[in-house]
Amino acid sequence: MICLMSKVFKSVLVLMLSVSSTFYSTLVMAFDYYVVNKNAAVFTQPSGQDSIAQLRAGEVLLEIDQQGEWSKVFFLSKDKQPLKGWMKTRDLTSQGDKREPTEVTDDYYLATVDNLRLRGGPGTNHEVVGRLSDQQMVKQLNRSGDWVQVKYKDTAGITSQAWVSGRYLKPAKAVTQNKVVAQNQHQNKSAPNVNSAEQSYVITGSDVNFRSGPGASYAVVGKLSKPHKVKVIASQQGWKQIHVDLKGKPLTGWIVKRYLRQDK
Repeated sequence: MICLMSKVFKSVLVLMLSVSSTFYSTLVMAFDYYVVNKNAAVFTQPSGQDSIAQLRAGEVLLEIDQQGEWSKVFFLSKDKQPLKGWMKTRDLTSQGDKREPTEVTDDYYLATVDNLRLRGGPGTNHEVVGRLSDQQMVKQLNRSGDWVQVKYKDTAGITSQAWVSGRYLKPAKAVTQNKVVAQNQHQNKSAPNVNSAEQSYVITGSDVNFRSGPGASYAVVGKLSKPHKVKVIASQQGWKQIHVDLKGKPLTGWIVKRYLRQDK
């Protein structure tokens, strides 16, 4: 569903902006698409003042700049007019390629402590711009004394750059991706428990949301009511990943487990 929304958004945006400006047409091609992961406001400046729009979870847009915890975004208004503004980066989820490298090289490191501070420059005098979790993987970009500039994924899954003290990093061994513990499950430190065989369950509630990820902050994919049957394929701390046929369309999403009972 999100993929379809991205295609529609891109088609409309390219069509509108190609008419008005070559710059904006180039901009559309140069940046990745993001999805709003919860209802959020857009502001004229990265300060939380002067709201210009309210975006709903699931809307697709472009991120064109970042300042600390704020992202400058490009989106379409309700009347399909192109707008720019600022919103919290944590309220966005990247729709780009989020895969880790299949081979871990000497440029990759693991954090050795939890809540490891990331800074805007090489030194404690620079502001904190983020944090790493214990054993989170990063890629080294540059060094300045005891400080390392790294590429990492933040809590919203967005690839960012920052500086971290090198004494809290250790080299990651060159192993294939299927042997690397998932380092970027910031929403939940434990990876989903994948079922060896799909199990049949029945929905027990009415108009129950199922979402694109295991948490209430993820976009709603659809709604289900009893006694709709689904196939459970994975579990993750109170959530179940399901396969479901909705109006003839096969969909995958996550649902709170208390709204499911095993079909006997």
